[in-house]
Amino acid sequence: MRSFRFLLGLGLLAAGGLEAQQTSRIEPVTGLRSNSTGYHALVGARVVTAPGQVLESGTVVIRDGIITAVGRNLAPPAGARVWDLKGLTVYPGFIDAHADIGVGAVPQGGDVGPTHWNPQVRAWFSTTANFKDDTTRRAALRSNGFATALVVPKQGIFRGQASVMNLGDVGVRERVLRPDIVQSIGFQRSLQLGGGYPNSPMGVIALMEQTLMDADWYIRARDAWEKGGRSVLPPETSEALQSLATVVRGQQPVLFQTESEEDYLRAYKLAGEYKLVPWFRGSGQEYRLLDQLRGRTNPLILPLNFPDAPNVSNPEAALDASLAQLRHWYLAPTNPAQLAGANIPFALTTDGLSSLDQFLPNLRIAIARGLTPDRALEALTTVPARWLGIERTHGTIAAGKVANLVVAEGDIFTQDAAGGHVGGGGRAAARSGP
Repeated sequence: MRSFRFLLGLGLLAAGGLEAQQTSRIEPVTGLRSNSTGYHALVGARVVTAPGQVLESGTVVIRDGIITAVGRNLAPPAGARVWDLKGLTVYPGFIDAHADIGVGAVPQGGDVGPTHWNPQVRAWFSTTANFKDDTTRRAALRSNGFATALVVPKQGIFRGQASVMNLGDVGVRERVLRPDIVQSIGFQRSLQLGGGYPNSPMGVIALMEQTLMDADWYIRARDAWEKGGRSVLPPETSEALQSLATVVRGQQPVLFQTESEEDYLRAYKLAGEYKLVPWFRGSGQEYRLLDQLRGRTNPLILPLNFPDAPNVSNPEAALDASLAQLRHWYLAPTNPAQLAGANIPFALTTDGLSSLDQFLPNLRIAIARGLTPDRALEALTTVPARWLGIERTHGTIAAGKVANLVVAEGDIFTQDAAGGHVGGGGRAAARSGP
């Protein structure tokens, strides 16, 4: 099985193609400035402009990293460099709605500054301000078709704010598309932050509720101090509680990372009680909750971390495999299809996989178990683009949108897809595919 060809912001076609996606640069250019025309025409390809919309023998015209024209049998404009893609298929670049990239570990010695009394509360943490580039993982995401991602913090219970990033090979300042758009909350404490309270599911919920109530009090106390002319000592400073101000006021969504159907139910109830705007990173067990999920439109992001088959190689081992394990092993790959069949919107993520090389094979398994290719493409493009607030520039192939494209030989959603992975700066980086 060979891999794909990927054109991320025209990295294949022109060095610095992604730079054109930014309206301006603050940092002065050192040395010679690249003055490439950045003008290209991809001709002859089968172009999937959006889920369910296909142009046979299509042409995509791109200038300075932005699509300027898309159509069937368009003549390449004068001055454009022509790329013959006959026999290939072009898709919109995928969007990972819950990526684990560039966050880094907890600082040695722990967090410093006016932190929360409980180290599991890190709501002040910003993936924009603390992003640590991981070129290897970015390349691995791109090799699976992803051009954009929501970068989500991973440490603690109140984990901090997630940001939308481009995955191209440019500086961090040029990759940030939307900084700190959603607060992340998990139901599992991080032992890197210490092994104290909370140490039970009940304790986790208690800490969540107390922290939300404290944040509401903190905002009102600071407001009262300001309105009182600062005539008394102020409440103690808490970056964590201050960072939750927009959350408790319903102005910023909360992304709950659930590990089970019970976590989802707890998160949904908590959001209702404290008037939060909830998003959910699913557990892969949502097929057990179809009755509760029907009619709900809260963003739901599904992992494709299907369980391995239980060991039933001999009678003794088979006795250790419970009916629940066998049922989940059989039904987990149908999770996306069952949600699609119930008209429950969802996006997809690579999060939860032990290796990114599992993503495309698991996606194809989900399609073989009932998920249609159009719904799969929706979950990787238009749905996350809308939820992340980048639908005007990402998610489809259309004039005025960023030229984040995936080019494949064959259908990317079947075992027929093939090609070579091509990276930025005009250099080809050969890679064996999934």
